[in-house]
Amino acid sequence: MYVFGPYTDPQTINAAVGYHWTDRHLSYDDANKIIVFCDKGKVVRYIVYSGPMSINLYARPSSREEAAIWP
Repeated sequence: MYVFGPYTDPQTINAAVGYHWTDRHLSYDDANKIIVFCDKGKVVRYIVYSGPMSINLYARPSSREEAAIWP
């Protein structure tokens, strides 16, 4: 899982996920974060999220354990 801030350019996203995945900006709002989920080296889903985050997820990719939200 990767988290990108608002207005992150496609080149930065593609570099992080390791291949050419998108040609467009995925967020144009200061409040939005882009959360990109990968499986076996490929993007399987992304969401635009505008809620709060309690930890700094921009620093590095998250492990499966860190990315899971446990009830």
